[in-house]
Amino acid sequence: MIGFTSENGYVDGIVRGYRGALLTVQQYNNLCHCETADEVRNQLTATDYGDQMMMTKTQAGTNTPGDGLKDKLRAKFVDQFRYLRDNTAPESTARQILERIQYGYMIDNVVLLLAGTSNYPQSDEAQGGGDGKKEEDARQEREKELLRECHPLGQFDALGILAVGGMSPQEAHQLILQELPIGKYFTDLKTSRYELIREIVWKRYLEDFCAWSLRNLDSVSRKLMAYLLEREAERRTLAIAINSLKASLTKDERFELFPQIGLVHQNGLSYKLSRAEDYQSVKAIIEQHPLLSARFSVGLDREHDRFDINQEEDQSVNPFYSKFEECLAVEEVEDCKSVFEFPANYAVFYAWVRLKEQEARNIVWISKCISQQRKDNASEYIPIW
Repeated sequence: MIGFTSENGYVDGIVRGYRGALLTVQQYNNLCHCETADEVRNQLTATDYGDQMMMTKTQAGTNTPGDGLKDKLRAKFVDQFRYLRDNTAPESTARQILERIQYGYMIDNVVLLLAGTSNYPQSDEAQGGGDGKKEEDARQEREKELLRECHPLGQFDALGILAVGGMSPQEAHQLILQELPIGKYFTDLKTSRYELIREIVWKRYLEDFCAWSLRNLDSVSRKLMAYLLEREAERRTLAIAINSLKASLTKDERFELFPQIGLVHQNGLSYKLSRAEDYQSVKAIIEQHPLLSARFSVGLDREHDRFDINQEEDQSVNPFYSKFEECLAVEEVEDCKSVFEFPANYAVFYAWVRLKEQEARNIVWISKCISQQRKDNASEYIPIW
């Protein structure tokens, strides 16, 4: 295996530079003290987002950030990611890591389009006359809206075909997805519920990414990537176990959602969690394992009043983090920060992506708090530095 430094020294320096350019504590404090959307934008122009913020305008007549704020944060991330990818050799391990990170965005785009178009009437069902024309116009507008929501890093040539709608997950796999690297994650789906499909596919993705890392990476990178992916799997398992308590799922359906990697799986707790009847049962199962109990006790000690499994996962659109969610997010940040302490390893690419995503959620959170006159809550972001 080619040594990391000789093969990827340049991109290693770039990604560590990106990590060093994440917002500082002082910059977060400056954002939290803003009074208006214009002040938020002005503060961001002095950060690594400056070039993007110069193109963001405040919506006329409102005190909210322009609707491009989230898009501009994403655009900066996408530009940086693509620069990293473009500066790796086509067959290099670093390129393969970055491509596999993109699989996650591809999965999210596919599920978004399948779910978003599942209620479309077939085009030949449209009635003639004015009503039929209105329905078709609305359909086309919805297609455009869904495609705009898709993440740029998860785009592929046939994405537009999925936006037309009318396909079941099985049909989409047979006609389109089986030709893609993510196709194997969509095979043999036994449910038509898209909130479950996303969790099943992500479970398979994490398991496969971890197995690939163990087979293909050097000893240090292998341990670090397995550490990150297994801990993410553990957090997802615990979150799903709690969030699905009120969902209409059988015990076997719940079990199928849990990734089969990490301490929860290795200690036989996944099966027990799938049989848990209430929040206290979940808490008692986790407390059976000292390491898991130590990690999650702060979040689990508070009664969890959370969404059902159908709710959007993006925390930036929710009013506040629950204590439990905050516990999970803080742990992920600390895990990702820790891999930068090791020189010359492939896990830094994955870790930077997760930190950058959290930074964007933090900024959107602060902006929304300010626009909704909830400035006192703006400081409740997840610290990165």
